[in-house]
Amino acid sequence: MIIVREHEGTIARVDGNPVIVSVGGQRKAPLQTILAPNWTEYDRAAFGIYIAEPFVAPEGQVATGPEYFVRDGVVVWQMFDVMDQPPPSAEMINAERDRRVESGFYFNDVLFQSRVEDQKRINGAGTLAAIAVMNGAQPGEFRWHGGDNDFAWISADNQLVLMDAFNVIEFGQAAARWESAHVFAARLLKDMAEPPQDYTNDQYWPKHG
Repeated sequence: MIIVREHEGTIARVDGNPVIVSVGGQRKAPLQTILAPNWTEYDRAAFGIYIAEPFVAPEGQVATGPEYFVRDGVVVWQMFDVMDQPPPSAEMINAERDRRVESGFYFNDVLFQSRVEDQKRINGAGTLAAIAVMNGAQPGEFRWHGGDNDFAWISADNQLVLMDAFNVIEFGQAAARWESAHVFAARLLKDMAEPPQDYTNDQYWPKHG
């Protein structure tokens, strides 16, 4: 619902709770009072106030307006133009790619965060783990990193997941595959002659698990 006011030949949207002067100038009332259920559309029209509904363009089209106007006391919409919706841009597809990459990935059936800062930490841990393996770290050894505590990574639900150096290397590989799969999925969409309007649909993107 959109509230508009006709005043001196123009129509404009009204927000908040301003005091409105009636068309003849004899009365004043706050907007919320004018919108009360006991006021009729004719009562509101005396103040130039009308209730409009948003225009919804047909599927696959976009409106390049709108502008409000009143016809026979009823607010309607006049569209400057309604045209076919342009295909999604590369920037829009890239934004969806990044959103999905950062939504988290599964490793050994556990969901982990994969925001940009998480990806950097995972890469760093993977490098340290590879060095530890070259220096003789063994499977099941959780203090391969040289610290006094077992190495663990915090899952998306805030649980500590123990990882030896080999786990961490595999963890980094899983994160890299998750990102790479989205990069290629986005590339396929952008290479289409006309990318689909529903490019955000799950069918075009890698699935968890």
